[in-house]
Amino acid sequence: MYKFEKIEHYIKFPCMVPFIGQNYIHPRHKKLLVVGESHYLSSESAIHLDDKEWYSIDQRKLTEKEVGWIDPNEIITYGIDTNFSDKGLKIYHEIAQCLNDVLFKHQEWHEVIKSIHHISFINYFQRPAPQGKSLDPTEKDIQVSADIISSVIKILDPDLIAIVSSKSASYFAPSLVHLKIPYCITPHPACAWWNRKAKKYGDRNGYEMLKNFLLTHWIV
Repeated sequence: MYKFEKIEHYIKFPCMVPFIGQNYIHPRHKKLLVVGESHYLSSESAIHLDDKEWYSIDQRKLTEKEVGWIDPNEIITYGIDTNFSDKGLKIYHEIAQCLNDVLFKHQEWHEVIKSIHHISFINYFQRPAPQGKSLDPTEKDIQVSADIISSVIKILDPDLIAIVSSKSASYFAPSLVHLKIPYCITPHPACAWWNRKAKKYGDRNGYEMLKNFLLTHWIV
C-alpha cells in the first residue's frame, strides 16, 4: 500500500522506512504523521559521523545492532513489548500517553501504549546522530531530509502533522506552509520543556501543546 521502495534512501536503508501504525487510518480520527528529530547510533559506531560516508553506503555496511538502532518499526515494536520502559523510548511513551488522554481514555498501561498504533512516525533527519547528542546537520543532511519528508508526505497523505522537535521544525516548517496541512510544533518529549511551561510557548509545556492540537484537529 505504501511504496517507500521508490525513495532512493529507503532502497539503500529499508530499515529506516517510517513506522505506520495499524490504525493510522481509523474512523475515529484523522491521519496523523508525527515527526521527530533523528535516530542515533551508539558510541561504538563511527560510520555515521561523516555525512559523505553515510550517504555513500547502504544498509549492508551496518551491523545487525546498528540496523536495529535506526529501524523505527523495530524500535516501536520493542517499546510496546517492554511498555516503553527504556529511557531512550521516552518520545514514544509520551506520544502514546497524549493520544490516549485525548481519545481512548484507557486506564491500563498495556492498553495506553497501543495508542501509538494510531499514528505514523518518521524522524526528520535521515543520518543518525552520535549517541547522547543532537545532530549538527550539514547541507547534505538538510537536502536529503527535505526531499525524503516531501516524498513520505505524498505517500502517507496525512491530514495533520505534529513536529515534536524544535530543531526539526526549524528546517521543516517553512515548507509546510505550501502544503496547507494543519500542523503543530512542540519541544522534544525527552527535553525539560515537554513538562515545563515556558512563556515562549504561551505558558504551556510541550505535552499541553500537542494535546491541544489533537483535541482541536485530530478527532473526527
